[in-house]
Amino acid sequence: MKERNVCLEKVKADAKQELMSKLTKPSNPQYQQTLKKLIIQGMIKMLEPEIFIKCREADADLIKGMVDDARN
Repeated sequence: MKERNVCLEKVKADAKQELMSKLTKPSNPQYQQTLKKLIIQGMIKMLEPEIFIKCREADADLIKGMVDDARN
């Protein structure tokens, strides 16, 4: 049982590391698609006439370009 938990923790850590390496590069299309989907999901859940998006400074230009696309 202990060995199984150690194995599961390793798989979990490896998956987290892979996601972090793929989803933290703004030039990666997967990263851009994930950001866009998160913006859309937030817009749907908030159901407000106006929302404010907080993001990393490194992503600001990328997100500004996505907002109009996400509205449609």
